[in-house]
Amino acid sequence: MAGGRGVRMAAHDLKVSAELLHASDLVIAMSTDHQTHLFDTFQYRVPLFNAVCHGRSEPLLDVWEAVPTWETDLDAAGYHTFPRSGDAD
Repeated sequence: MAGGRGVRMAAHDLKVSAELLHASDLVIAMSTDHQTHLFDTFQYRVPLFNAVCHGRSEPLLDVWEAVPTWETDLDAAGYHTFPRSGDAD
């Protein structure tokens, strides 16, 4: 679970290796922390998800970062997690 936030982190448990990075066609970081880790550990530069998908050089925030009241403001948390079609990015 992510810091006691009730979020399952199975995908975050994947171990990155130089072999995995070099065998991949495309590696994308969700956050600047991920970018920094990959560069510091493997000297491997990767783009941010938002840069690739939306042309914005900014990290993709987890719900608890974007909506500090996510546990009680379920509408805002839901919107951050699943924006409605047709709404601005």
